[in-house]
Amino acid sequence: MPFKAGKLNIIGFSNYTWNSDLNNKVVSWAKSQLPETIVVFGGPNIDHSVMGYRKFFITHESADFYIPCQGGIPFVNLLNEIDKNRTNQQVIKIKM
Repeated sequence: MPFKAGKLNIIGFSNYTWNSDLNNKVVSWAKSQLPETIVVFGGPNIDHSVMGYRKFFITHESADFYIPCQGGIPFVNLLNEIDKNRTNQQVIKIKM
């Protein structure tokens, strides 16, 4: 299977109501194969309050980051920060 042939560093998911269950299954499988994979969720389908983000991370334990709304530029910025921190051998993880 191609997934096992290489090392997956980062995987991203658009978070919508219709794909939430599928996303969780794919994330669970990916993390079972490569636990160090960084998981990024994003999109408009989240309660934008502190409690909303907290609830998301409680119900999506494998998620490492969430990028709300339009995520193109923020996602690139996150990738750059992850790359910079890996170069410096620092571990970054955001959870509420």
